[in-house]
Amino acid sequence: MIADDMITAARSYIDTPWQHQGRSRYGIDCIGLLICAGRDLGIPIEDIHAYERTPRAHDLARMLRRYCISVRDTKPGDIVLMGRPSTHVGLLVPGDPFGLIHVPTNGTCVEVRFDPDIHRLRAVYRPVVVRSVA
Repeated sequence: MIADDMITAARSYIDTPWQHQGRSRYGIDCIGLLICAGRDLGIPIEDIHAYERTPRAHDLARMLRRYCISVRDTKPGDIVLMGRPSTHVGLLVPGDPFGLIHVPTNGTCVEVRFDPDIHRLRAVYRPVVVRSVA
């Protein structure tokens, strides 16, 4: 199941330091977490390039719409778009309440309790991508 695999891949980046536009285990940002976890699973997620310290909200939403469907309910493995403006993403993980794997600016990749109000939830996306065939 893609959700379980994405969660496992994302968890492998926990404690990786934040780095603007980072795309490796040496440094990563919120978008880099999704791209690297997808890449580890053979999912070719198109990267967003040349963004400032935080990506533009419309670029982030456009990227998510290419690989996901927008949903109203939440399940583990869903990608959440957060912030006002919407410039941060994370991955929901099982828990009661849900957990969140994300990379806060100037921190490290962490798994924390997800709170829609504190994290300023804006939208929920469910991945519907197909792995590439090598």
